[in-house]
Amino acid sequence: MVNGTSIIVPLQDTHTRTVVDVWRALGFRHNEIASILAVDPTTHRTETKLHPLAEYEAAELEIPRDVNLYFGVNPRREGLEYGRGGETDVTRVVTLFADLDVKSGALGSMKECHRVVGKLTNALGIKPAVIIETGRGLQPFWRIANTASAPNTIHDEDDRLAWKILLARFGGLVQQIVDEVRPGAKIDNVYELARVLRCPGSVNNKYDDRPVVTATVNSEARAVSRTKLLAALDRRDARSLGGQVSRPTPKVATDLEEAEQWIHSVPGWDAKYDDMGAALRWHCNYRDMLDKFAHGTDDDTSAHNLMRNRVYHAIKCATEGEAGLGLALALIRDAYLETMQRRRDGELPGERRSRFVAEDDFNRAVKGAIASARYKTPPDGDKARIELTEAEA
Repeated sequence: MVNGTSIIVPLQDTHTRTVVDVWRALGFRHNEIASILAVDPTTHRTETKLHPLAEYEAAELEIPRDVNLYFGVNPRREGLEYGRGGETDVTRVVTLFADLDVKSGALGSMKECHRVVGKLTNALGIKPAVIIETGRGLQPFWRIANTASAPNTIHDEDDRLAWKILLARFGGLVQQIVDEVRPGAKIDNVYELARVLRCPGSVNNKYDDRPVVTATVNSEARAVSRTKLLAALDRRDARSLGGQVSRPTPKVATDLEEAEQWIHSVPGWDAKYDDMGAALRWHCNYRDMLDKFAHGTDDDTSAHNLMRNRVYHAIKCATEGEAGLGLALALIRDAYLETMQRRRDGELPGERRSRFVAEDDFNRAVKGAIASARYKTPPDGDKARIELTEAEA
């Protein structure tokens, strides 16, 4: 015990642990679909593998060194065709996880990461089944029990929403404990059903020294029951990280050209600033976005997450009849690009993403938001490829 907080000392684990070992430790079944996502660190192009666990077990998985590799923490449905899958594609919730980073505005050292893991273990009363070291942080995983009285299988959308709320509340618990260890530190809002995290054995190409991601497996760790999890969250009055939780939204696979066509189909998409809807104009105030992207908010310090949320809100406003979607998206894009440029120039702290990567961030946010909107309102307007309206001062 150190200052009343236990420090995790994993069981002796001398083997090199693979992602297959991690999936087994988390309780994946042989026939369940496990996902791997490869991301090119330069172009951000992605490639996804979706196979039953048994196929990964039967073959030796090659780990390329020149990509960032991630694995899905929960099983996906069969027949998945859209990328790595979203929240509506998850079939079971097998794990709780925390994503603890050593970076500006977050935790200050690996020692602090271990202290958070120790406090989380005390709160749950169970040691993690897996701890992944990413090179600049820790990702502990607790296996979720699957019992007759409290199954972890998702049978319907009510189940899905209930699990989504539980994960968001667990994120709130992690934030509470991080703040105890380092007051004012913030965590990324990654506590979702379809999350992918760094794959053991891969290289973290985000950093110049390119550390190798490693995993420790505690084969004797017990599973956390849903009842025990709820009790721990209630004891700490843990609230959902990021605010109110909504039902996961099904999506329609959407590429960039289809997204642009959809934008062009929205009535009033090309309205000028004076004709923009009031909600869009308020939400896409350029100076306000620059300030938020630069300094964060009480709920989120990630410029990427804040940009993505603005994009989703702009698309939602457009589906509700607000004019000026093209200009709104251009303003969001330009504010995000300017923020990344100021980071590259040393004017602002934070990750310095290249213009190419920042533009890809924005394009992926637009495609994701429109993929959700298309499920509800398929476009039937002009199919011509369009360019976003340039932002106006």
